[in-house]
Amino acid sequence: MNGEAKNSYGLSTSAWFEYGTTLSLANSTSKQSLGSGSSLTFKANVSGLSLDTIYYFRAVAENSGGQSKGEILVFKTGKSGTVSSVPVSSSPTSTIASPAIVATVAGKALSLEIETKNSEAAPGQIVEYFINYKNNSDKEIKDIAINVTLPREIKFLKSSDGDFSSSDNSLSVKIVSLKAGEGRVLYVQGQVDENALTRENAIVAVTASYVNPTTKEKEDVLGYVVGDIVSRGNQLAAAAIFGEGGILPNTIAEWIILIIVIGALVFLGRKIYVDLERKKVAKSNGPVPSNLPR
Repeated sequence: MNGEAKNSYGLSTSAWFEYGTTLSLANSTSKQSLGSGSSLTFKANVSGLSLDTIYYFRAVAENSGGQSKGEILVFKTGKSGTVSSVPVSSSPTSTIASPAIVATVAGKALSLEIETKNSEAAPGQIVEYFINYKNNSDKEIKDIAINVTLPREIKFLKSSDGDFSSSDNSLSVKIVSLKAGEGRVLYVQGQVDENALTRENAIVAVTASYVNPTTKEKEDVLGYVVGDIVSRGNQLAAAAIFGEGGILPNTIAEWIILIIVIGALVFLGRKIYVDLERKKVAKSNGPVPSNLPR
């Protein structure tokens, strides 16, 4: 694992990595003293990892100005101990020490990307994922194995290809052949479980394994998207205000009508208030004073 800490104030800084098979990142590497430079790179090797397993990790940096944690990234161990990582471009956000991890997959024959419009979803909501993959080499790639793993909160509904396994909530797709320069899209649809609890960082991960037609070596590429499971009430409130069919007007005419309605309500409320005040005065003092507003 490789990391970089941006140390804008030149303070003495230390750094380490947190990692694990879940987003709790239960493991960590030893803390390293990096010195006081403005851009401090560091790395760490870990052993004892399980084969053919997805791991999550992030860099952490700390100095007298505070602590900063980098974005959570993903890598997958191979069946023979190799590691596949996700290319990431990350910009520092802290002026104290903001770690930025850069992972590369240079020379890969296949590129892979997963996209979704559902950055957050509520129980019962339909979610959709589009996996784009392309042969970037000048030779045909054969026997590509694609695997899409859904979080436990998302129930698989359908896909444009592949076989679903409920035991590990994953979809397996076998691509017999992908011509040089050819790209395809795999569509996956799911639904958030009705009993799903709210949580952040629900990850949908996709991996592709194949043999590089040029080097004849086995390669793995990995991509993922991160979303939040939100409560149904929060989502409905947001939809009512901002979404289609919401309570806010969408045209000038609707805004004019809304303003007229609000004005009428204000006038009615004022009239009711005045009438109540007049009755109070009449009840306690007899004749109604003439200086009350009408």
